[in-house]
Amino acid sequence: MPVINTQPFPAIASVRVGVDWADVPTAAFVTVWRVDCATGVRTQLRPYVSYNGSGYLATSCGVATFWDTEVPLDTCVYYCTQAQDAAGSTITTASAPLMMDSFTRVVANGWGTPDVGPAYVIISGVAASFSTNGSRGGILNTAAGQRMSIATGPILTNMLAVGTVYPTAAITGGTMDLGLMVEGFAGDNGYEVLIRFQPGGQLDARINRINAGSATVLTTVTNLGTAGGPTAGYTIMALKLGNQLKMKFWQSTFPEPAGWMIEIVDPAPLMTKGGLGAVLRSQAGNTNFPFTPQWDNLMATDPCDTTTTVETCSGNVTMASNGNLWLKDPVRPCNDQLISLCWAPPPDCNVVPGIFFARLEQETYGSNTSNLDPVNARRPIPVVRQRGDAESTLVLVTKMFADRDNLLTELEPGSPLLFQGPADYGMPDRYISVGNVTISRYQSDHRYEPRVANLPFVTVNRPAGPSQGICGAQVDDLCDTYGTWDLLAASGLSFQDLIDGKASPDGPGVNFRIWSEVEAGFANWLAVETAPNTWETVREG
Repeated sequence: MPVINTQPFPAIASVRVGVDWADVPTAAFVTVWRVDCATGVRTQLRPYVSYNGSGYLATSCGVATFWDTEVPLDTCVYYCTQAQDAAGSTITTASAPLMMDSFTRVVANGWGTPDVGPAYVIISGVAASFSTNGSRGGILNTAAGQRMSIATGPILTNMLAVGTVYPTAAITGGTMDLGLMVEGFAGDNGYEVLIRFQPGGQLDARINRINAGSATVLTTVTNLGTAGGPTAGYTIMALKLGNQLKMKFWQSTFPEPAGWMIEIVDPAPLMTKGGLGAVLRSQAGNTNFPFTPQWDNLMATDPCDTTTTVETCSGNVTMASNGNLWLKDPVRPCNDQLISLCWAPPPDCNVVPGIFFARLEQETYGSNTSNLDPVNARRPIPVVRQRGDAESTLVLVTKMFADRDNLLTELEPGSPLLFQGPADYGMPDRYISVGNVTISRYQSDHRYEPRVANLPFVTVNRPAGPSQGICGAQVDDLCDTYGTWDLLAASGLSFQDLIDGKASPDGPGVNFRIWSEVEAGFANWLAVETAPNTWETVREG
């Protein structure tokens, strides 16, 4: 199974998500989805470096790193990873069965509860006739002309069923029908998918519809082989899909037949959810009693859902706002700006550089109606569309000239931005397209650095496309510290370390330490491990 791990970086309000698909050789491209814990809404993270057209990142030996630079603040989320093969097909695995039974239990009356699925319910017969011996389930036949059936509680309306039946003795006197009870449910309803064992060894197949205990023979096919002896097992496979019914069987030690032996359409199909079990019909003249045929390895799956996407999910993550807001560029997260809610000169605030939130002007939600004035009509004809989303003006204050320039750098590309704030401010996260920006001065003395920035905006959809990466994790950032790839490799770092932001002083809070610095904080390596730590966590501070 793939592995996923997360590491929040509060200083940049981002989460690093690492995935490892090394044990799935076919995984050529991988992706990560952010999932809201409360609503289940899934958002695909942006890839960068090397990706295909559907937002999947190419792996390096099965490993890939994503940065969620748009994680909502003060909100519980978790992350899930999926993969595609080289052809772009989602990697899947067979769906888990909704019912499965290997009969590794001992029950004297009834069949108890299967390994997977609800408990068995006797449809026809008495509890004493049903038992399990720790390896198989049995049904006791005590006289000719008996019918006994059992099935689990309801699981499916349509079903792909399989199971193995063991007659355990040569059939004598009259025929014996042994098989599966498909979509059986209380009130003695369902389908009997049967192998008919003739006294001479001939094998036939039959499907019955059961309504309130009354059987309607839908079809019978004869001369399908010869019994292989009393100890042989026979695997039965049945498909019920709407009004279609299909069946085949084979001696369990032989290969499965390629095609179906029976394919019919039921003119009056049962469409009630039912379970899977077994049925025994001892026909008139049969002399096999007392006689206990056995069943094993019953399994039922949903034929409409034959595969499940391979996916691994992380634990929950919450990115605290710490009372701040953010103005982010989803495509260029290196330009993201922290927007504080505290502003000097009030004495309880630190006088530090930064960008501060002043206010959000009144919000306007555009009209959703245009009125057309037809000729000689008293009233107009309204043409209605969905009402527009919020339009407003975000007012920010920059403390220093450098802060103003940083804000203008973020606004320069003109692409949609993400405005985020604490939930208690009542401002939902919004992707905004900013219009004409005005910068005004606080005082007539132009040397007084604070500036007021007015950012009129309209709310837009989340922009598509890959990310350029966080500061310190872009390929260009290699040159911040290392002039060449060889110098990077000589330092003990890899390309993966670069993507993780470990090859640049502009990385997300990474503080590399040498061993002498570690010794200053820990008495010995045992103290390091007791913390607990690894060499990597110690190196990163």
